[in-house]
Amino acid sequence: MKEIIVVIEASKDGFRAYAENVFGLYGAGSTIEECKNSFLEAIEIYKEPDMIDSAPKCIVNGDCEIIYKYVGCGELVVNVDWVEENYCAIVDDSILDGVVVVTEKDYEKLKLSVAESIDFHVKGLIDGGGVVPEWLREKKYALNFVNRF
Repeated sequence: MKEIIVVIEASKDGFRAYAENVFGLYGAGSTIEECKNSFLEAIEIYKEPDMIDSAPKCIVNGDCEIIYKYVGCGELVVNVDWVEENYCAIVDDSILDGVVVVTEKDYEKLKLSVAESIDFHVKGLIDGGGVVPEWLREKKYALNFVNRF
């Protein structure tokens, strides 16, 4: 399986992505999620009949793994489980200098609550004089929800 290394960079008006090791693959968006989706659409274009001859074999065969690298932005992993009739989300990243835990009965509400709780936590870090990366301060990050239920 071939790895496609995708660099996602923060820009003044959003985010842009490019493949570090495959020529001609790009994406952009106003959020990291939109940028990733735009990049995945570029991969699908390579699979079209008039592009297939120039496409890398791993894309045509579906035998590639996408690895994201972030520049000026980041990703926080949110582990979600089902505990006693509630969704429970835990963000345990050393960059946060602590753990953020959220519970909700509704999954969509959980997603909103996680974002609000991270914002509150980051504000506390800043107010307390903690060192917080610019991408976290400016909310230039994606939340990667990993469901374990």
